[in-house]
This record gives sequence, C-alpha cells and structure tokens, in this order.
Amino acid sequence: AYSESGQLAQAADQFHQAVALNERIGRAVGLAINLGNLGLLQLRTGQFGPALDHLTRAVDLDPDGVRHSNIPSLINGMAQANRYLGHLQPALDQHTRALAICQELGDVNDEAEILSDLAVLYGQLGQFESALRYADAAVALSDTSSYVAVAKAVAHTARSTIRSWLGDHQLAV
Repeated sequence: AYSESGQLAQAADQFHQAVALNERIGRAVGLAINLGNLGLLQLRTGQFGPALDHLTRAVDLDPDGVRHSNIPSLINGMAQANRYLGHLQPALDQHTRALAICQELGDVNDEAEILSDLAVLYGQLGQFESALRYADAAVALSDTSSYVAVAKAVAHTARSTIRSWLGDHQLAV
C-alpha cells in the first residue's frame, strides 16, 4: 500500500522488516517475495546496486518461479539494474532470459516491456537495426496487451529514442 501511494521510504522499511522476519523464521517463500518487492522498489528509486543484489537473491531462491509468479519482472529488473550500472552483457543475457520466459508463459504485458528494454539496450550497444526491430515488435505487441496505454507509451518511447539516436528526428516524434 505504501508503494502505490508514493510513500516509498515507508514501503522500503516494510520490505526490509519483512525480509528480516522471513530470514529469521526460515520462510523461503516470503523471503523470495519480499526480496523481489524490495529490489523492484529500489530499482524504481535509483538504488541500482542494492536492487540488483535483492533481485538476484529473490531469483536465486526461486529460479523456476514456482514461488514467485513475477519471475520475468524480477529478471528484467536485474537486467535494468545492470544496464544502469553499465554492465551491458549481463543485462542483455537477463533481458533475453526474461523475454523467453514471457513468451513461454504467453505474458504479453511483460513481453512488450522487455522488448522495449531490449530496444534501448541494443541502441546503447550501437546496434540500431536490432534496436528498431525490438522497438517495432514492442509497439506491435502492445496492441494486444491488456495494459494498452502503458505498453504502447513505453514501446513508442523506446522506438522514438532509437530513431532520435539515428538522427531521424521527424520519425522520432
């Protein structure tokens, strides 16, 4: 509730307390869930190192996603943290892994977001044709997403960013 209402410090405190409690009582399910939530919150607030640590621990506790149905988002969060930290190859590997899981599960909402993230990453790597291909795929997939407005905005932003990097400012708008 704190996270949704913008009270991020309070949310972080609650997640830290929940992590400590679950560690103390040896409850792996609760630990994986709360580490994942804490990591995603830290990613949102720009704490990329701690986010990566917590997300990695959550995924390591539940590598197959049996306990945590949000495993593609956690792996994608790891990739985003790595990208922001300048670790582009691990980010690429993690985005690719998260994408494969989404496609296997038929999760088009997360898939559209991951495709957009891959577009930006390939742009950072200077592989603009690949970047545009992923951005276009994200835009096309966002039409089928239940989060149409959000997915479309993310996908279009990624595509516009890539086109502006290429100097195609008219198509970037």
